[in-house]
Order: sequence, then structure tokens, then C-alpha cells
Amino acid sequence: MAITLKNISGICGVDISTVSRALRNDLRVKPETRRFIQKKARELGYRPNLAARNLVSGKTLNLWMILSDLNNPVDREPAQFLSRSLHLKGYELLITLYHAEAKKFNHLLSRLSQHVADGAFIIPSLEYSAPAYLPLFQNDFPLVFIDRQPLFDNCTTVTTDNKAAVTDLLRKCLDAGADRFIIITENDNSVSRLRLKTAIEFLTRNNSAFIQTDANTVRELPPKFLTGNIALLGSSRLDIEKYFQIFFSRRRPSLLISASFDSPPLNTADFNRIFVARQDFESIAETAADLMLEKISGSHQAETVEIPRKEIIEIK
Repeated sequence: MAITLKNISGICGVDISTVSRALRNDLRVKPETRRFIQKKARELGYRPNLAARNLVSGKTLNLWMILSDLNNPVDREPAQFLSRSLHLKGYELLITLYHAEAKKFNHLLSRLSQHVADGAFIIPSLEYSAPAYLPLFQNDFPLVFIDRQPLFDNCTTVTTDNKAAVTDLLRKCLDAGADRFIIITENDNSVSRLRLKTAIEFLTRNNSAFIQTDANTVRELPPKFLTGNIALLGSSRLDIEKYFQIFFSRRRPSLLISASFDSPPLNTADFNRIFVARQDFESIAETAADLMLEKISGSHQAETVEIPRKEIIEIK
């Protein structure tokens, strides 16, 4: 039979409220009494009823992190840092995956409406205009978006200073001798659109030749364009690798540069120079955790916080 507060109360000769306070280290209970009650509870094998405690406090001390999958470092690394940071702050992080499926994503949002967690971090891979968001916003449910901003106003988002990161990558490519650029983008989220806009503006100001192509569409490149010193700029190594196989695996320009975020192409021998902008996922996670606790306490107003990139590394 499970040991209850009433059992401990009878054995220790104190009332139930004193037992409850002692087990929560409440300073209103004398130190020697707290130690005595906690010792007896351990001996009896007492386990707190967390569900009942949550009903009283209105808190679960759990936070969700909603991700598409764990294969992408943009998803995986913030989750790791957040879990560690939140544990130190008294919260547990639960990872929930929606596998880029709108139906699953909406289901998870509807579950949040049932207060299964005290708040949620979301990294949306697709910008669903989900009706399931509305009850959360209407009830001021604490949400913090990481990396990408959804299609809603007045959201709290923590992301990288992508304009500065893209600019730094392009400068590295120019300094390395690139005179033509292929900008490979996905147009399904706010980060990709910002990176594309920044690259076009920078290269236009510098009178550099460039072609923009969608990451999911194979666009034929002009033969003349392929004769120069070319830099491929992509959000991920997968974009870079795909375009290498299509255009450069058999016909190499005199200089071929890869510029991407977070990780380099797997086969580094395919490129003369490789630059990688590494995002500061640890700082992103720490900032997101602090903002979440402010939102839970009701003291935070919506904002977008941009974290400087960690570094630009040169692989070769």
C-alpha cells in the first residue's frame, strides 16, 4: 500500500500540513523537525503524488519542445542545451515530434490547450497557419519560438542574427576569390527568406554576379556562369551537396567554394575552400529558457531576440 502524508503524520506525531511543508523544505518548519520528517519519509519509501500536487499549484513543472525531427542540428542542439538549463531552474523538458506533418503538429498544439505543460518551445519547419494556435494565444499560454518566426504577430522568438552571419560568409567567399555566387534557398520559413534577401542585397551592392535557385528545384545554369570562380551559399550542407552532384561532379570550375550554416559538406575534397557559420545554440537556448520563465511569471512582453553567430570556421 502506498505511504501517504497521513501515515507519516501519525508516525511523526505532527499534523499533515507540517509533513507537507517539511517534505518541500519549507522554512516555516524547524530544521530539526524537517530532518526528522524527511528521514522517516525515506525509511517508509514515501513517493509524492505529483498529479495531486500539480492540481493544487496549477503547475506541472514540465515544458514541451515541439520539433519536426532530431536529425537537424538546428533542432537537436537547442534541445540538448535547453534540457540542461531548465533542469537547473527546476523544470523538465519533454521533446515532442511532429515529423513535418501538419495534422500531428495541430494535434500537439491542441494538447497544449489542455495544460499538459506550463509552456512550450517550438521550432516550426513549416509555417502552418494552425487554428490550434488561437486558443493558446487567447489564453496567454507561454510560447517561445526558436530559430524561426511563425506567421503571427506579437510572438516571442529567439534566433540567430542571420543578416550578419550571411554577410560574414559572403565576405569570406569574396576574399577567397569568388566572383560568381549560387544562392540556394528554401522559401518556406522566415529564416530562409531573410538569408536570401540579405545575400541578394549584399551581392548587388558589391556588383557580384549571382543566381538564386530554390533548394527543391533544379534550375539549369548558363554555361558561361559555370566558367568563373563559384561560391555555393546554402542554409544546409544538404543543399550544397545536391547542387554539387547536379552541376559540378563532372565539370569543375577553377575555384569552387562552399558556404553553409552549422555543418560542412560530407566530402570536403569536392571543394577548394569551405566556410561554415556556426550558430550559438547554447546562448539561444539559455536566452529562450530565461524568456520562458518570464512568460510563465507574466512579466515578459513579446519580442524577437537575435543572438550573434558563434563563429565562422574554415574547413580548408
